[in-house]
Amino acid sequence: MMMRFDGRAGRRVGSVLGIAMGSLLAINLAATPAGAATDSDEISATPFGSVSWEDASSVIEEFNQTGLVEGSEAPTVRNDFRTEAPSEVFALADQLRERFDGTDGYGPVEWDGESAEVRVWWHGDAPAEARELAKVTAASSGLPVTFASMAYSTNDLAVAAQQILKAQSDANLGIQTVTALFDGSGLEVAANSTVSTLRSVSEGVTSDQLGAVERFPVRIVESGEVEPANNRHSGQVAPYAGGARIASSLGGCSTAFGVMITNPQPSQNKPRGMLTAHHCGNYGPGTWGTPSGNFYGYKTSEYTSLQRDAAVMVNAPGASGVSDSYPLYYPMMYVGAWNAGSRYVVVNGQTPVVGADWCVSGSYSGTFCYNKIVQTNVYANYGGPATNVGPLVETDNYKNINSVGQGDSGGPAYRYVNSTGNGVFATGIISGIRNGGTSCEGLQYNGRKCSRTALISPIYPAIANMNGGLTLMTNTNY
Repeated sequence: MMMRFDGRAGRRVGSVLGIAMGSLLAINLAATPAGAATDSDEISATPFGSVSWEDASSVIEEFNQTGLVEGSEAPTVRNDFRTEAPSEVFALADQLRERFDGTDGYGPVEWDGESAEVRVWWHGDAPAEARELAKVTAASSGLPVTFASMAYSTNDLAVAAQQILKAQSDANLGIQTVTALFDGSGLEVAANSTVSTLRSVSEGVTSDQLGAVERFPVRIVESGEVEPANNRHSGQVAPYAGGARIASSLGGCSTAFGVMITNPQPSQNKPRGMLTAHHCGNYGPGTWGTPSGNFYGYKTSEYTSLQRDAAVMVNAPGASGVSDSYPLYYPMMYVGAWNAGSRYVVVNGQTPVVGADWCVSGSYSGTFCYNKIVQTNVYANYGGPATNVGPLVETDNYKNINSVGQGDSGGPAYRYVNSTGNGVFATGIISGIRNGGTSCEGLQYNGRKCSRTALISPIYPAIANMNGGLTLMTNTNY
């Protein structure tokens, strides 16, 4: 089974099928999620400490002038831009997602770094508009762009994957994740030690034998636990940046990216907020603070997505001491060591490209790059209420670094804009890890689990599946 842990002390909280990064998803299956709360409930709580408007204003001024707020240590590792996909490839992926996401034929863009080729996966005949976008990309980048045929559509495989997860608990098959393979060839089912039981169903397992309605090819692989991954450690000042360490009575987690709330709920009339993982705080609302004891944000019940493992924290005036969220959150995120770091500006979001690299910057592990995207449609069973989390992006660190661990849950996945500047593209929210071990980077404590394989909730689907009309906060829209 998967285990969930308290990110601060490595204390076992309960068993789950998913592992949270940083304070990796720490959930007690025997516990009941906390009831919904409003700002008025929080005003009577003991404040974490007020935020100085003067301090916030000085940080904002520096940020507006330079796009960077220095910390005690600048990042030392970036992705290798000599082998990374050119910007035109990510632009193509963004354009195709915006135009065709949800349609039956749409598939991911893949970057082949060895041959420097681009593949667009599609089920059936690609429409003329998609082919024209690919043609423009080939002309502007000088790279060959081809269309590759998917035997089955992403939509159909995704439905089957979720049906298998729904059915697996009754059969007690120990399924951890079901992946709709990015090339459309079928499904991959990752199970724990009961994998031999799955294989004995028949020599050629198909999806309908595991609980899906439709029949698709299935590849069975053995997997360790998948768990949710629950700082920067000290010195945080408002306005707060993503990639920061936050704490509550339930443990520690990380933050991801600021968002604009264009259609706020009546009970939460806040124009700005900060993304984190929904499993932080056992899926319930509550107040989070910085390691130094200042108020960071209030995780509401209004802005959450169980399936995407995403949630938004907003201001609670009674706890923060400020009347609005302007001095609290800004379009920045930390890069660098777990106990240091500089704050870089968020300039935009990006769609995942298979074969490309993402960096991660959880508050317990710190910044690590060279995490290659290997799948884009993974559905995970974290246990408790989260038996069908996805689709998630799976990355593997090809430098054999355990780049994500407990306490990193809710932290940012991103790409640098270029090899020297101080801008980043937001790409996702750290959600879980696969095959966790006790060899960790960053903050060390007894029992902490970490992995080279991360499960990440991609940024655009995450914010699209929550109320409030969320928009990624960038240096051009705040």
